[in-house]
Amino acid sequence: MFVTSNFARQIAEIEAGLRKPVIFVGDLKPRRDYSDVRDIVRGYWMLLERGEPGEVYNLCSRRSWATQQVLDFYVEQSHTKGIAVEIDPERLRPSDVMLL
Repeated sequence: MFVTSNFARQIAEIEAGLRKPVIFVGDLKPRRDYSDVRDIVRGYWMLLERGEPGEVYNLCSRRSWATQQVLDFYVEQSHTKGIAVEIDPERLRPSDVMLL
């Protein structure tokens, strides 16, 4: 399950009146690099044209976002105000990578 789509689904259900205004989350501290898919596709194309076989390339934005920041953004964009956030122990991953 992807955290961003899970947040979006929960907010959509709240806005549609299908659930109470509570979002259930896991650990909000991990940081992830989010990139626009168009930038990544452009990078793949450049690598096809100019990349060296056998070399390692990392395509990313070089900016990390805490899961908390992503959640805050989604909640701010919601038409429903006063959404609560609750930690769900089932969503906590002991092996979660803090920076990816």
